[in-house]
Amino acid sequence: MRKYLSDRNLVIILFFLVFITFSFAHEDSKQLQQYSTQQSLSADLGTSIVPKKNLQASHSQQVKNSSDAVTR
Repeated sequence: MRKYLSDRNLVIILFFLVFITFSFAHEDSKQLQQYSTQQSLSADLGTSIVPKKNLQASHSQQVKNSSDAVTR
């Protein structure tokens, strides 16, 4: 009967697990770097980053407020 978890097979499995872990870590670090770059740019410009969803909501609120002011 053949031994399934020989030293060589164990090393191969561990190598792929480490490779997958580092690829996920690399993707996360790229996202964090983009986020920190956006934060530093907004701090330099004196603006804040508002998610698109919130920006649309605030725009619709402003439109509603301006239409209320016109009708009064």
